[in-house]
Amino acid sequence: MLVDYLGMTAALVLLLIIFGVTAQNFFTLTTFRTIANQIPDTTVAAVGMTFVLIIAGIDLSVGSVLAFAGAVLGIALVNWGLPLALAVPVCLLVGLGCGAANGFVIIRWRLPSFIVTLGMLEVARGAAYLVTQSRTIYIGGPVEVITGTAVLGLSLPFIIAILIVAVGQLVLSRTVFGRYLIAIGTNEEAVRLSGIDPRPYKLAVFVLAGLLAAVAAVIQTARMSSANPNTAIGFELQVIAAVVIGGTSLMGGRGSVVSSFFGVLIIAVLGAGLAQVGAQEYTKRLITGSVIVAAVVLDQYRHRVHIIPVQIPAWWARLLTVLFVLASVFGLSAFVGATLVAPERSVPRAVVVLHLLFLATAVVAAIMCIKILRRAWAAIQDGHARTTPNRAIGFLFVPLFNLYWVFVALHGFALDYNAFVTRHRIRARQLSEVSFRAYCAFTVLATGLAIVGFLPNLVVIVEFALALVIFRGLVVAVNESHQHAPWEENVPGS
Repeated sequence: MLVDYLGMTAALVLLLIIFGVTAQNFFTLTTFRTIANQIPDTTVAAVGMTFVLIIAGIDLSVGSVLAFAGAVLGIALVNWGLPLALAVPVCLLVGLGCGAANGFVIIRWRLPSFIVTLGMLEVARGAAYLVTQSRTIYIGGPVEVITGTAVLGLSLPFIIAILIVAVGQLVLSRTVFGRYLIAIGTNEEAVRLSGIDPRPYKLAVFVLAGLLAAVAAVIQTARMSSANPNTAIGFELQVIAAVVIGGTSLMGGRGSVVSSFFGVLIIAVLGAGLAQVGAQEYTKRLITGSVIVAAVVLDQYRHRVHIIPVQIPAWWARLLTVLFVLASVFGLSAFVGATLVAPERSVPRAVVVLHLLFLATAVVAAIMCIKILRRAWAAIQDGHARTTPNRAIGFLFVPLFNLYWVFVALHGFALDYNAFVTRHRIRARQLSEVSFRAYCAFTVLATGLAIVGFLPNLVVIVEFALALVIFRGLVVAVNESHQHAPWEENVPGS
């Protein structure tokens, strides 16, 4: 899971770099404040959608439920004269009721959630038009207290969204309820055969999705200071896209609330960046749609390769080679460009772009190395390993982490792998500890040279070249050991 977070962080950083270079005023307080003001409603709805997708369901009604709940909030404040403290619970009850209706129909008649929530999409939208008489209700002052309140410079809706993300992740990863949801999404029939009735959990998930859609309605209505029955058309697709980009599987059984928040951020930054570079609406839709399709394809790939966790896809090594070549080209070009510039002249924009591309490619390559190493560890988990993937990832947050990484994590894996092959009498090549030690020694030298600023790009390129040799050999060795080992007898749980 931490590798997924690192991957999404890298994607987010890459987007920031691209738009920071191509859009003149992207890195401004106004841009990030705008993004922070626009994402709370999507974030809150994405939390509910994450739970729905984890149980292998889908909710297409969140946009219409948001519009209906927002319309009721406007009616309660303006027409009924209720105070905000009473109008908000009424709004939340509307969302809760819509979610309960979805869940009840799906469970009672065992209907696909796609069809049921598609029906609710029309019902809730029609109800929004009905209660508002197809007119926008201006609210103004009564809801401005929500958007006008700030804590430590952060708006109240943003804080509410972050708290909901934190609570949602806690429920999903640290409670029995969350573990049951993952089990239901993975294999509902197995859960039923184990004596657990999945129906109450599925009902609770759709109720939660409806309730959070109503919370999003409160936030959006407060931001717009009005209740518009036409609002949030297509909102459900935006929410689903954010959740899928965040890594939640459409097949169920896999997902993270925090990852969904990263997905919301990626879509928000992508939208803001495209707007600032002057992209037309069709261009925005084309790029956003392509990102969504890529995320779905990646989800399907994850679902397939998860069946055999002890092998490493050979194309990972090929991708690592491509990344090394790109990093070398970008790094050397930036180095030559900077060298040719006289000291008194400013560095050309092209050199800056090349250097940023070099850094971005290097980050992606490092993430691929981490993925390869984690998959390799999964191949030797028989209870005797002295090092663990989580411990290795933890070194990333230690100063000069690369020294800890190569000495303890990378070299430690070589020792564990060789011991594993020997212990199980597997006829496979062992990893050369000499190459690992040489890589460790060069890393110490490279770190020292980089600290003093001596040819940092060239040093990193050479270090990556050594790492490429090691990790390509690691992929071959692990897959070879898998082919020659009687896994069913020797490795429990494989």
